[in-house]
Amino acid sequence: MLRLRAERYPSPMALFTPGPDPSVRRPSRTKLWIGLVALTLIASACGVAEEQLAGDNFDDGDTGSEVDSDSAQTCTPEELGADEDTEVVTGHLVVDGELGELCFGEPNDAVIEAFEELAVITPPDQMTDLGLFAGFVWEGADDEVTLAFVSPVDDAHSQFLLAIEVEEFVNDRDEASLTNAHEFAHVFTQTQTELDTEIDPADCDTYWNGSGCFREDSLMFAWITEFWNSTQLDALVGEASVDGGAEQCALDDSFFGQYAASDPEEDFAEAFSAYVFGLEPATNGQAQKVAWIQDQPGLAEFRERADAAGLTPLTNNFEVCG
Repeated sequence: MLRLRAERYPSPMALFTPGPDPSVRRPSRTKLWIGLVALTLIASACGVAEEQLAGDNFDDGDTGSEVDSDSAQTCTPEELGADEDTEVVTGHLVVDGELGELCFGEPNDAVIEAFEELAVITPPDQMTDLGLFAGFVWEGADDEVTLAFVSPVDDAHSQFLLAIEVEEFVNDRDEASLTNAHEFAHVFTQTQTELDTEIDPADCDTYWNGSGCFREDSLMFAWITEFWNSTQLDALVGEASVDGGAEQCALDDSFFGQYAASDPEEDFAEAFSAYVFGLEPATNGQAQKVAWIQDQPGLAEFRERADAAGLTPLTNNFEVCG
C-alpha cells in the first residue's frame, strides 16, 4: 500500500494550465490532491476574519465539545477538503497558533494529538501560519492512501489548512510524526514571504510551483538551486508521485525515496521530516541534504524541540535511492 502526503491548491484547472513561457516549471498534482474548489470561501464561511483570528471570539482551550451552530462558527466538509475520496470527520479553527473551537464534526483524539505534537516540534510563532486543522477518513483506493494534505486558506497564502487521515495516524505513529513535519514544511515554504502568488507565471525567474513563484531569497529556491540541476528539472513528469520519481531516484542517492525524487518540494519536505526526527541518513547524498537543512536559519529549532520532547530518533525506513 502506498502512503502519500499531498498538497492541494484552489482552482486547479487555472493553476496548472501551461503559461506562455514553457521553460517555467509547473508541477501538477494527481487526482489524489486535486485543488479544492473555492477554498477562498473558507475565510468567510468559517468566520476566520481578521478580528476573530486575533482571538476575540473564541475560547482557545475548548476543544472537547460538539459544534453548537447557534453559538460557534461552522465550516462545511467541502471547505475542509472533502471530496469523493475524503470524508472529513472533524475541523478546528486555529487561533493565534493554538487549537481553537470545533467548526465541524465532533472531537477526535487523533486530531488533537496530531496538533499537540506539531505544536511541540514547531516554534510557536510559526504555528500562527495555520488557520484550520482537520481530520478525515480516506475512502479512496486501498493501495493508495493519502496520509495528510495542506491547502492555503486564501489566494495570498496568509494561512493554511492542514488535515490528517485519522485512522492512519493511529495505525502508524512514527509515519504520522514524519507526515506532520512533512506537511508543515509545505506550509512554511509557501507563506507570503516565501512565495509570490501575484506574479504572472511568465514573469517567474525562479521556480513556479503551480500557485506562485518562489522569491529569490526563499528557502525553496535555495534548495532547488543547491540540489536540482536543469536536467533533473526538465525530466519532471509533472506529477508528484512515487512512480514519477522512479527514474531520478535510481540515479541519485540523495533522495529520501522515489516520492521525493518526483518533485523539488516533496524532496525538501521528506528530507525535512527526516531531519526533524533524527533519522540516520542511509547514503552520503541524504547526509548532505540533512546537513544543509541543519545550517538554515530557524530550521534547527524544529530538531531541537523534537529532541527535547524525546521524539527522536526514528528509524529511517525511506526507500534508498541511487
